[in-house]
Amino acid sequence: MIAMIRERLHEYDVRVFRSVARAERPGKRLRFWRLLSRSGDGPLYIVAALVLSLRSQTHSAFLIAGLITFALELPLYKLLKGVFRRQRPFVKLSDAVRHIIPPDEFSFPSGHAAGAFVMAAITSAFLPVAGLIACFYACLVGYSRVALGVHYPGDVLAGAILGLSCSYLGLSGAGML
Repeated sequence: MIAMIRERLHEYDVRVFRSVARAERPGKRLRFWRLLSRSGDGPLYIVAALVLSLRSQTHSAFLIAGLITFALELPLYKLLKGVFRRQRPFVKLSDAVRHIIPPDEFSFPSGHAAGAFVMAAITSAFLPVAGLIACFYACLVGYSRVALGVHYPGDVLAGAILGLSCSYLGLSGAGML
């Protein structure tokens, strides 16, 4: 029963992946997705956190929540990658093309999506208007990973859930919830 559900979810994931791949042919949009994906590598989050913490009246709580959250998210992300060891679409599917070189071997969950949703959640808790922009950005980062051929949509969804779950714990630890 579980194997059947897992197989159906994978089939759906592949269908949605292929639909996105057909829509994103080489050209200007792929260059945009590469740039957007690259912005989710991590260093931008440090700069954004410092700038946003200065805009927040409770800047120390903002930084503490971010540190707690990323201290939870990063090891969990690495642990899940090692446990699930899901092959990336361009490895598993003969018709899939990667448009970037991914930072590691496995696909599940998306670390880029997890990090983007961590930033979106923390930003939303402290600066709601900026949080709306951060949420939109997080969704675009997640889509870019599928468009570039390095993740299935389910990987991105799992990354978003991981990032949001860790953010809840981080915000609770910082006394914000």
